[in-house]
Amino acid sequence: MHASTLNFINIARRHLAVGVQVTQAFNQEQAKLQIERVLVQEHLSTVAGTQRSLATLGQLRQLMTASKEAFGKMVLTSSRDFAQALAEMPIKEQQERQAGLVSSINWQLAAQASFYANRERWIDAAEAICHLIDSRRNTITFGEEGAVFSSDEDLTHFEELLAVIDEVHQLEVAGIQERMARLSRALTLLGMAPSA
Repeated sequence: MHASTLNFINIARRHLAVGVQVTQAFNQEQAKLQIERVLVQEHLSTVAGTQRSLATLGQLRQLMTASKEAFGKMVLTSSRDFAQALAEMPIKEQQERQAGLVSSINWQLAAQASFYANRERWIDAAEAICHLIDSRRNTITFGEEGAVFSSDEDLTHFEELLAVIDEVHQLEVAGIQERMARLSRALTLLGMAPSA
């Protein structure tokens, strides 16, 4: 194997490992926020609980901003490193590797942009639910069935917001499955796959 090819593979391994670490750090910080509790009746049924939920959503927005910055830096660094590695390769191999690299980077950028856009939709919908509940607190009752609105219009709006939450969840699950499949293939190609 040509030394420049080995260098390219080592760069890919290093950046893949960094990407996994960044994702794990994001997931750990997000888990600390307990976003699955933001829309529980226990929170929404009280003013203080709803305010806690809104504060959590604000923290999630901050985490998203930090994640976007980290992702941007990671893409710039990896692009620079790969460009340098490609420049050291024989021309024929440069063209082959560059096509695959561009395709991979474009997919990663699109997937990450989709994740951020959908997560922002989720946050917007969750905040809108909190604000709707707060603005109708005098006319809403909470029971075993959840929030009961006195207005059909409010109920319809609430259900539309919940539909956004559910849609984003489904998109995130599908996105995670696709990313895991791609990660598994990348680990195998780079000789980093965990042994069975």
